Amino acid sequence: MSRRSPTRRAETSGPSATGARFEAILGPSRASRWRRLVLRRSLTLLLLVVAATVLLRDQGAAEATVEVVRARSSVPAGAVLDADDVEVTRVAASAVATGSATDPTALTGRRTTAAILAGEVLSSARVVGPGALDGLPRGHRAVALPVDDVDSVRLISSGDRVDVLHPGRDGPVAADVLVLATPAADDDGSGIVPAGSAGHVVVAIPTQRTARLVSSVESGASFIFAARSRK
Repeated sequence: MSRRSPTRRAETSGPSATGARFEAILGPSRASRWRRLVLRRSLTLLLLVVAATVLLRDQGAAEATVEVVRARSSVPAGAVLDADDVEVTRVAASAVATGSATDPTALTGRRTTAAILAGEVLSSARVVGPGALDGLPRGHRAVALPVDDVDSVRLISSGDRVDVLHPGRDGPVAADVLVLATPAADDDGSGIVPAGSAGHVVVAIPTQRTARLVSSVESGASFIFAARSRK
C-alpha cells in the first residue's frame, strides 16, 4: 500500500491546486477570466475602503468646533445682560462670524442695543457699555440704529455729533444728533469701532422725533452717519 509524501499532499492542497481544480471544472479560458474578475473586484473593494477612510478624515477636519457665547433666552432691547442670560457653547468653526464673543464676562453688565433671540451667537456689537446713557440730554431718547456701512461707523465715536442719513431719502432723517455709543467702542478704550464690527449706533434723539426713527428701524432700514465738525 503506497502512501503520499507530505510534499505531495502540500502540492495538492495549495493555491496552485485550487486553481488547477477550477481550471479542470471551468476550462482554461473561463478559469483565467474568473481569476481576473476576482482580482478586479478585490482592487475595487480596496479603493473603496481607501476612499472612505480619506473622506471620514476630511470630514473630521472640516467639522472642527470653537467656543462662542450665545443667548440662553430671549433678551429685550435695552436690558442689561447678566450671567444667567448667556452661556458658552461649541459650534462649527465655519459657522462663526467674525467678532463673535468667546468670553461671557466681556458681555455681562452691558446693555443690549436691540432685542436678542434665544440661541443667538453674540458679539460686542450687540451691547454697549454700562455708562452709555449717562450723557443722554434731558428731553431726548436713546435710539439704537442699525448700520451696514462699516467705514462710516469707524469715523465716529461717543460724544460726536452726526447727521443720520437714510439711503434713498433726500436730506438727513435726523440732523446734529449726539452719539452715545458705537459698537465695540469699549473693547480697547479708544472709542473707535474696529473694522467688521458694525452693528448699531446709539444716538440721542429729541423725544418728538423718536417715533419716526423707530418706525424706520422696524421697517428694516439701515443708516449712514455723517460726522460733523468737532469745532
